[in-house]
Parts: sequence; structure tokens; C-alpha cells
Amino acid sequence: MGGLGSGAYGFMGPLVRKRTVEETMHLHIQNFKDHLNEKSLTYSWDKGKKSIRVLTKGDHIILSYYADKKKITTRANIDSTKVGYGKRLWFNCPSCETRTSRLYILGRYFCCRDCHGLTYLTCQKSGDPLDYLYLKIRRLQRKLGLENPNVNEIPYFKPKNMHYKTFAYLKSKLVDLQAKRDREFIKQCNMRF
Repeated sequence: MGGLGSGAYGFMGPLVRKRTVEETMHLHIQNFKDHLNEKSLTYSWDKGKKSIRVLTKGDHIILSYYADKKKITTRANIDSTKVGYGKRLWFNCPSCETRTSRLYILGRYFCCRDCHGLTYLTCQKSGDPLDYLYLKIRRLQRKLGLENPNVNEIPYFKPKNMHYKTFAYLKSKLVDLQAKRDREFIKQCNMRF
């Protein structure tokens, strides 16, 4: 227990952290559900600096892009499961054939989250309650239409296409999270002195 290499992220400890899903470019299956019949699509990231050409064939897609000045063509199968009165679409990871809703690109190839060893930002923030609450508040503020707000800011107007009932619920949840963060801050301050 506690030998060399144990700890938060192996040998380097907290100096090296895993890359997160939120900071990695990805393709989501929802972007393709209406375009599965012999269509050629182009997706771009980083304000058009990086792009990928996608050819849909019904039961699979073909990804064509450049990585490290080398042209790469990858095939990803599309699978479906029955839900309610319809069906839900999934990608099959080109590497391990696991069902996934997103394919991430890290390095040269598109694969699932597990193949790339990606984690979620909330997993890395879970050790510090203040950081975790701050992250949840920011996420909820973005959902409520606030782009770069102060952490204490509360929206006055409902975002377009959001129901009033949903807006009221999310707004009250935001107020509760802000109060919880303030209580946690006071608790940590009292522990230090």
C-alpha cells in the first residue's frame, strides 16, 4: 500500500492529470441521425482550423481527415437499440467495437472514451468540494444562458426555447448551489483558523 507509483495519477502524482472529455474534440451520434443516407458532411473545430469530412452510408460512416500531415480514413459502424416507439443510434468504436454515443479524437484516431483513457472534469474536481461546487454552478449558469458570469450572478430572463417551469426550477437549483458553496467556503475558512 502506498508504494512507488501509487497516488492520484501514477508516478508523477498530481503534476500529471488525465485529459478530460470536455477538452477533447468529438463527434456525437445525434449530429448524424438525420443524415444517414449517402450524404457527405463536413465538421470543423477551433473556428475552422481543423475539419473532418464524413460520408454517411446508412449502417456506417467513413471519416476522412488529416492528422500530422497524413491523410487518415476510418470507418465507424452505426448500431441501434430499440427504445419506446423508436430506436436510439450508437457508434461502434473503431478500435474496440464498444457501443458509444461519441467518438473522440486524440492524436490521430477517433475512438471511444475508454480507448483514449479520457475522464470527466467532475471526477478530477471531486476531491475539493469548493472546486466541485464552482464547476456545477458554472455549468448551470451556462445552461441558463449566462456566458461569462460572476459566480454569484443569477439570470433575470429566461433563455429562448426554455419553458418557464424549467427556468424556475433551474434558477432555484442555482440559488441553492450558490448558498451551499458559500456555506462550504465559510466552513473551510473556519477550519484554517
